[in-house]
Amino acid sequence: MRIVGRSVTLDDIEELSAISQPTIHNFFHQFNLHAREDLFPIHVKMPSTLKDLMEVESAYASIGFPGACGSMDVVHIPLGRCPMGLSNVCTGKEGYPTLGYNVICDHRGRALALMPGAYGTINDKTIVKHDDAVEKVKTDSLYTNYSYQVYNDKNQAVFTEGAYLIVDGGYLRWKCLQCGLKSHSDEKYVKWRKKLESVRKDIECFFGRLKQRFKILKIPNLLQDKTKIDNLVFALFAIQNMIMDHKIARDEMSNWTIQWKWQELRSDNGKTVEEFLDDLKSAEEEDITEETDNMWFQPIVKKKMKRNGVWYSSTL
Repeated sequence: MRIVGRSVTLDDIEELSAISQPTIHNFFHQFNLHAREDLFPIHVKMPSTLKDLMEVESAYASIGFPGACGSMDVVHIPLGRCPMGLSNVCTGKEGYPTLGYNVICDHRGRALALMPGAYGTINDKTIVKHDDAVEKVKTDSLYTNYSYQVYNDKNQAVFTEGAYLIVDGGYLRWKCLQCGLKSHSDEKYVKWRKKLESVRKDIECFFGRLKQRFKILKIPNLLQDKTKIDNLVFALFAIQNMIMDHKIARDEMSNWTIQWKWQELRSDNGKTVEEFLDDLKSAEEEDITEETDNMWFQPIVKKKMKRNGVWYSSTL
C-alpha cells in the first residue's frame, strides 16, 4: 500500500520493514496478480441481473437520463521506461509513451469494467471494438431489452428499449454509446447536450479520485512488462471499489439516539393512560430541545453607536 499509495521506492520499504528488496519486489507482483485474478472479478463487474441493472440505471434516471447504465472513457497511464521498440506505438496524442485503459463507471463512482491496456496510438474507436463489457451492452438481451420511459418531441411519454453508455465524441456512433453532438443547433437539444456532458464527468471524477488515492498512477510507470502493468492497474481498481463499497455500507448504517425518559415508558409500570401520554409528550419535548441545542446558530452582529455622549450597542 505504501508503494501504490505514496509511490515510494523499494529501498524505503526495506528500511521500514527490514525485508530485502528482491523479496518485496516478488511479493508486490504476486499480490497484484492474485488481486487481478481473485479480487477484481468479485468487486468490478457489469450488472448481470435485472435488479443490478435497475440499481445502476435508477441513479441516471433520477437526473434525467433513463436507460443509461454507466459512463465510459479511456485513461492514459504514462510509461517511464518504455522499450525503444514500442516507443513509436505507445506515443500518441499525449506526446509521451502511454497505455490506454478503457473504463466504465456508474453514477456513484464505482468501476464497472476495465479493459487491458492498449498502446497509446490506438484511438478510442478501435479500443471499443475489443471491449467485452461494451459488447455485452450491445448484444446481451438483458441490456438490449431493457425498457424505460422517455418523452418524444411532442412531450408525450413513450417507452423504448436498449440500455446505453454515456461517452464523448471520440467513440463510434453505436446505439449503445450516446454522446452529445455539437453540430446540432436546436435549443432544446443544446440544453440536453450540456446536461449530458455534465453527467459524463462521472468518469473524469473517477479518474481524479483514483489518481489522488494511488500516487503511483500520477508519475511515469517504471515497469517494462505490460502484463505486470495491467496486473497493477487491475489490482488498484479492485481496491478502489472495495473502499467505495465500504464507504457506501457505512453511509447506509443508521445510528439511533435513545433518551432516558423513553426507558420509563412501559405498559407494566402501573401508570394510567393519561400519565403515559404525559410522559410521552415530555419525552418528545426533550428530543426537540436537544435537537435545538445541537443546531448551528449564526453569530449575532452588534452595531455600536454613540448617542448624547454615551455608547450603545444594538443587535442587527
